[in-house]
Amino acid sequence: PQVKQILPKLDTVLVSLNTLLTNPDIAKTLNNVEKTTTSLASMTAEINRIVYKDLQPLTTKINTLSDNFLAISDNLKEIDYAYTFNQIDSTLTNVKILTNKLNSKDNSLGLLLNDTDFYKNLNATTENAASLLKDLQTNPKKYVHFSIFGSKKD
Repeated sequence: PQVKQILPKLDTVLVSLNTLLTNPDIAKTLNNVEKTTTSLASMTAEINRIVYKDLQPLTTKINTLSDNFLAISDNLKEIDYAYTFNQIDSTLTNVKILTNKLNSKDNSLGLLLNDTDFYKNLNATTENAASLLKDLQTNPKKYVHFSIFGSKKD
């Protein structure tokens, strides 16, 4: 009695299953799934080939970079930062002192840079000295009187 009840249901299931299996859309979908699976397998193989091919040189480069960073780190450990910063501080202090002196009118260079009157006077003195030297070269007798036998008295 139970078999009689199951047979119509089983028949309906088989008809539905047959309809599904003979449906061209299902066949296309299964074909597309197969192609997609094949394509994925091919892409996975290509990615693996590329990764393994490029992995060794990349690993070598990363190891080289790591070694370089370690060497730099070791070199940085050897630097006496306190001494270096003291030297820099001392140099900057000297530059500040020099700058203050150059901006001051308490010295010749400061006057030359900051006092136009001092500059003009120094320039005039230089021009006068050059003029005097030129005149001395042109008219030496005017400045130097020399006689082997003594001077004549007029």
